[in-house]
Amino acid sequence: MFNYALKLLRWLAQKIKLKMATTTFKLFGLPVDRLITRVREIIGKMTDAVAVYVTPDPTVVVMTAAVDKLDASNQASQNGDRLIKKQRNIDRKVMLQKMSMWQAYIQSTSGGDAAKILLVADVKKGRSPVGIKPAPGKIRLYFGYDAGEIRLVHGGVKGRTFYRVQINAAPLNPATWADYAQTTKVQTLIKGLVSGAEYGIRIATVTVDGQGDWSDTVLQKAL
Repeated sequence: MFNYALKLLRWLAQKIKLKMATTTFKLFGLPVDRLITRVREIIGKMTDAVAVYVTPDPTVVVMTAAVDKLDASNQASQNGDRLIKKQRNIDRKVMLQKMSMWQAYIQSTSGGDAAKILLVADVKKGRSPVGIKPAPGKIRLYFGYDAGEIRLVHGGVKGRTFYRVQINAAPLNPATWADYAQTTKVQTLIKGLVSGAEYGIRIATVTVDGQGDWSDTVLQKAL
């Protein structure tokens, strides 16, 4: 049944003449209620398409937790409390960032195959592929402004959707890398670190066509 559906979608993609298709979710501008519904639909499709999308990044569990958090803060905000509305807006921003990561993952995993993209997302028409981009260059690390901070500065990459920043409290251990931020800016202030401790930091460029290689690890002590 799954193979039949994939063949049908591939035929549809050929029918509408899609080449090196580009993934889109059409999420921006949606009201929060509709955004929550749409994200849940996509999570369901991703679960059903596990034969193609084996290791989603972030995981389905993480995405489900994020949309549940947004749903809860959205419902709580109905009483008009300004602080809760502010939290809802933060949760919405986090949700969209994570969906951008899924967009890049789907694009990379599908290889631009419209049939595979259509299993879980929509296809953007009339656009030339951006391609996978290298990691930013000219990476510099400095002390932050307050205790427990490191300031990351790097060069820009044309065509990027965002930069993915990871941090490692044990730089020699490849299993302990953790996401810190997804940002469109060339400067990131990393907070909440142990003052005087040394950290490894790396960064990758993400476009609508997927994520590029990680930069070399750069070491810096927190202020």
